[in-house]
Amino acid sequence: MKTGILTIVIIAQDVKRMVNWYKDTFNLSILRNTKGGFPFVELGSDNNVLFTIVYAERMGLSKNHKKGGIIVELYTEDIKSLFERIEKKGGHINFLKEEKHLFGSFTDPEGNQMWVIEIAKKTDSKKIQ
Repeated sequence: MKTGILTIVIIAQDVKRMVNWYKDTFNLSILRNTKGGFPFVELGSDNNVLFTIVYAERMGLSKNHKKGGIIVELYTEDIKSLFERIEKKGGHINFLKEEKHLFGSFTDPEGNQMWVIEIAKKTDSKKIQ
């Protein structure tokens, strides 16, 4: 089963400000800017996503939420098997749901949170839509 790092997720209170800062600081382009249920902005170059900036308020985080949230997002070909192994090894599954893709979140035994999205075995991880 293939597993790897998909993107670095940045939880932002002021998405426009953070998009501009990361874009200008790292000389990146906006690769995708979604609207709707779970909006986010992907930044990168040469069609390779480096950062995904998400709206803190859309994630249910209040303005009082501690600033500076960064989450590593992984990809895998079989999220259910991965989550079973995580639980057997002492990790905790925070959620697992499906919208366009099956995705979820887990916490390791020391409390570090990561996100995971399932991709089809023949799908290029850089082209998840």
